[in-house]
Amino acid sequence: GEKVNQEFEGQLHVAFPVSIFGVFAFRFRQHREEQRTILLDGIEEALNNDYITSEDERYELTRIRDELYMEEDGWDIYNATEELKRVGEKVNQEFEGQLHVAFPVSIFGVFAFRFRQHREEQRTILLDGIEEALNNDYITSEDERYELTRIRDELYMEEDGWDIYNATEELKRVGVPCNEWRITDINSDGRFCKTYPAVLAVPSSVTDANLRKIAGFRSMGRIPALTWRHPNASLNSVIVRCSQPLVGLTNDRCEEDEQLCAAVGTGIKGRLFVMDARPKVNAIANQAKGSGYENMAAYKNTTLKFLGIDNIHVVRTSLNKLQSLCQARTGKTTEYPNWLSGLESTGWLTHIRKILRGARRIAELVDCGSSVIIHCSDGWDRTSQLSALAQLMLDPYFRTIRGFEVLIEKDWLQFGHKFADRCGHLDYEIEKGEYSPIFLQFIDAVFQIHRQFPQEFEFNQDLLITIMDHVNSGLFGTFLCNSYTERVLNKVFEDTYSLWTYVNRNMESFLNSSYLSPFSNRKPSSTHMVHFLNPSTAEPHIVLWEDYYFRGNAHLSLPAQRHHSVNLFNAHIRRNFYGLEEAIRQTLDSMNNSQKSEADEDDQHNNGYNSHTATVLQDLYDRFFANDQTLQSSYQEDNMQRFDSEKEDDEAGDETASVSTDVSPTPRSLAPQHQPPMPKSGPLTMIDLKESGIIKEGALSKKGGNRHNWSNRWFVLTSTHLCYFKKQTDAKPCGQISLYGSKVSLSNRKAYCFAISTPERVYQISAPNDAEKDSWMKTIQEQTTPERSSTNNTEDFDTGE
Repeated sequence: GEKVNQEFEGQLHVAFPVSIFGVFAFRFRQHREEQRTILLDGIEEALNNDYITSEDERYELTRIRDELYMEEDGWDIYNATEELKRVGEKVNQEFEGQLHVAFPVSIFGVFAFRFRQHREEQRTILLDGIEEALNNDYITSEDERYELTRIRDELYMEEDGWDIYNATEELKRVGVPCNEWRITDINSDGRFCKTYPAVLAVPSSVTDANLRKIAGFRSMGRIPALTWRHPNASLNSVIVRCSQPLVGLTNDRCEEDEQLCAAVGTGIKGRLFVMDARPKVNAIANQAKGSGYENMAAYKNTTLKFLGIDNIHVVRTSLNKLQSLCQARTGKTTEYPNWLSGLESTGWLTHIRKILRGARRIAELVDCGSSVIIHCSDGWDRTSQLSALAQLMLDPYFRTIRGFEVLIEKDWLQFGHKFADRCGHLDYEIEKGEYSPIFLQFIDAVFQIHRQFPQEFEFNQDLLITIMDHVNSGLFGTFLCNSYTERVLNKVFEDTYSLWTYVNRNMESFLNSSYLSPFSNRKPSSTHMVHFLNPSTAEPHIVLWEDYYFRGNAHLSLPAQRHHSVNLFNAHIRRNFYGLEEAIRQTLDSMNNSQKSEADEDDQHNNGYNSHTATVLQDLYDRFFANDQTLQSSYQEDNMQRFDSEKEDDEAGDETASVSTDVSPTPRSLAPQHQPPMPKSGPLTMIDLKESGIIKEGALSKKGGNRHNWSNRWFVLTSTHLCYFKKQTDAKPCGQISLYGSKVSLSNRKAYCFAISTPERVYQISAPNDAEKDSWMKTIQEQTTPERSSTNNTEDFDTGE
């Protein structure tokens, strides 16, 4: 398998090479010349040493040798004088067959079909050879026999990537069917809606007969269908996707559609939202074409929001500008003057930011108990972006390698994103003018989240780049055609390979060494939980994906030393992290068991034991972390960037609701007890607070920085900071208030309320009663005196909740 992959690696960029030397022709000649030399040497050796005695065989070998030696060089075919006599039609005929090498004229011209056929032939030859060698005792060495047996078993058990996604199993994972939702096979033959999957989840109260009426009211028959359900039964919130309604200028209605939407909003804790991905002016313009958007007078208890994400034509223009900006400079100059203004003029990062902001708003609403119906125009471009990204932010399963494959299969491939049209796989599709990098935008947005939360993803950025490479490589059938139904009709599943076969076979290449799994011993594919990531969408935090867009441009590629540093850092983690984690777990288990069995012994013994445990943890910490300067500096930079990212996002005043979530929770019991203090400009942890000395702690209410609602928080006061946690058991605060230069005063915003004024902002805090208010104010005031605050130069930190 690996050998065949290497043979065809050179064809990854058949469609769009990044430089002239990326064209396969160069590697093809090199490879063929090597094979030709080996063949000629073998023939000469066989003939000269009389290995072949049969006259017929010697004659045949001699003929092949002479043909190879006399092979005409095509570069000598052209003679200017003679060519003048043959210009025109003959030349056109000679090269006509090469006109569509990059863009086949039919689906079966894509190399993926021949690639599977060729690889299956090679696989069969390999398996037959292994079986023959093992059965006839050609191999006597036990080690060699063991290795051959292992290779044979791997080839027989090779996972088929087409089986990675099962719609029924995925719906079962999210709790469907249930009282509110049922599974229908109305589209099992693809006739109900040819761009929808065969298995759909719809409200239990809606019959198939009504679904057919609703299909006539929704563009392309794409009815509202469930794609994700919140695991908290008390919330009962869901994500539903569809296309725009066909209301037209006369504001037509469909009672069945209104009833379905009402059923989506039934039994939920919050409200029902319809998120229209388009700018409102575009939605209004579509009314003149017979479509449009929902009339809220007909959809009771529903809120309509427009997200202002631009259409495929605007995005295509934006990418063209970005490609021009990033292309290698010719001539003597390698400078890129006015780079920042040029990047801004492309609008690319603005588009990514709009998509992320819309997806984050959807995820926040669903996590707070509101159900969301998403659509754009036809529901297969911006709808797929928003739906998939919102689920990626909510569900940690989709942040695993297999889960990410399932997410792409479900919300992009099964729900009918037009990959053939948008990626221009075939010649006539390019001419239709529907090419647009919609899927690239999604992958870019995933990169932005990955960059902000590197420990939350099982996969690294290499997987994202590999996926984008194979969208156009022609090696796999995963992204061929415009819908699931088309793939079935064209036998893509039978006659091509899935990209996920390759990815899962080479999974080690795509593992993220800094990943912290939230699943413990549970199987991710059967676990339904929420661990919400709240990415910043502030402009400074949406950056250009350099590793992807700068490939092939030597002037813009990052220095090799930086890549080496990152690789060194990752390798260090691979070697040490899991051993460290296990050693700490064993030590802590031993400590807990001892404390349970010796609870009645004197305090002196317990203190001595705890001191010994702390020393063991410190030794482990020093071995893994403190003595490695590369690792330590990288860790500190990562924490600094995360702190700055969260602070900038709060100050940017995003209009979307902000939900504070600790992205990498560290249980207090697992944290090294003698960890050096965090940089003074970064967020503190409970361990830092304990080392500083906790003066007072308790439950108070705080007014949010963005949403302006009151939330209960657990407050911890030290001599330099007032930190607050979502829960008393949390290891990291969701915010901290520096007492340097702060003033405490009464406030009339709420009963028993007081205010803490810092140079950055004013914090409104409410106590449960008057006595608690006075006690907190007095204690905080004592810490803000000049002599107590003179050494404190830290900044405030607040997630904006």
